[in-house]
Amino acid sequence: MNIGDVLQKELVRVKAKGTSPEMRLREDAGLTSLALIQVLTRLCTHFSIDIYSLSDRDFATMTTVGDLEALVRARVSEPAAAADAGSA
Repeated sequence: MNIGDVLQKELVRVKAKGTSPEMRLREDAGLTSLALIQVLTRLCTHFSIDIYSLSDRDFATMTTVGDLEALVRARVSEPAAAADAGSA
């Protein structure tokens, strides 16, 4: 399952009002702070991301569904990039 599919599934689970990338998580999708943390926690668990590695800046810049997906996508590709750099 790819990141977009998992994200959509988790947004539906917390009864978000939509899942399009441009939707703002709180204002448009209607997520509460708790629902957002639940979605983020499930995504981190699914993709083996250490949630404690996320910074305050990561949380501050995560305003849309697309931002959340980009954050997860960047964190998922970091280990691969580090492994590639180590083998060069």
